[in-house]
Formats: sequence, structure tokens, C-alpha cells
Amino acid sequence: MSQPENSTATDSANNPAAKPDNAPDNIVEVITMNPDVSDTASFMEKYDVSASQSINSIVVSVKSNGERAPYLVLVPATHTLDNKGMKRALGGKASFMPMDDALALTQMERDSVGPIGLPDGLGVVGDSSRLNEESYIIGGGKLGIKYRIAHDALLKLIDIDARDIFNERTP
Repeated sequence: MSQPENSTATDSANNPAAKPDNAPDNIVEVITMNPDVSDTASFMEKYDVSASQSINSIVVSVKSNGERAPYLVLVPATHTLDNKGMKRALGGKASFMPMDDALALTQMERDSVGPIGLPDGLGVVGDSSRLNEESYIIGGGKLGIKYRIAHDALLKLIDIDARDIFNERTP
């Protein structure tokens, strides 16, 4: 199993990277890696991480009563979003937010969006019944940084615990 370059994040000046202010105390590990493998599929392949331990963070816009509201949805890499389930859970049609808009809203970088360090007012949606691992890999906000976070800490980041919002990914 290949390992990330180190488990203590550093910035470009080789200073230890600080956890965001709203980071849970029980982040298990701050992982730095080659930015070229920051997307979920490349990261899992390079570092032999299972899809069941990898979380994709997807920014959606939900239209309800003529208004749009953004949400960050935590999706296990073993699953895809179910539009009908999202509509039932959030009361409106969910659409993927364009990448540039999602990055501007979250103030994060591509392939590194995650639930830690989000601006106030951006709700986090997840399905705790699909989260059964001891820890998970999530985006760290900056390209080349990911966090391994304990199961209980991840659950505390979920604002809306919705059911039936995923479909199992087919090979």
C-alpha cells in the first residue's frame, strides 16, 4: 500500500498547515499528497483507500418555492446522488452547482471541497445510515490536502440527516 507523502500538512513555505477554526478535535490525520491525485478516484487508486472510506462532497442548489438554496452533500464514493431522494429530503429539485460557483461559495479548491471550513449558512446533508466505517477521507479545502476524520466527528458535521438520497454505484 502506497502512503501519502506525509501525514502532517505543510504549506508552500514548509510551515505546518493549521486545521481550520471549525475543525473537529478528532481529525485523525491531516494528509498531504501530490495535487495530481487529489480527486477521489486517483487518490483511492494511488493510496489503496477503499471507496467505502472515501467521501465525495458535492455542492447542489435546491429550488423550492421559486428560491434556490445551496447545500453540501456528503456522498460515499460507493454511491451516487438520487435526485428523487434529494427532492423528498430537501423539499425541492436539486441540481449540481456549476464548479466555479461551488468553489466560490465554499472558498475551497477543486478536488478538495469538504465539510470542514465551510462558510456559515451552507448546510451539510448526509445519510448517517450509510456511514458505517471507523473513519473517512474527506477533502481538506486546499488542493493536495485531505483529512482522515473519525466516524463520530463526521456525523457531527451533518446538519440534515436524510435517508434514501443515494443510489449504489454500479461497476
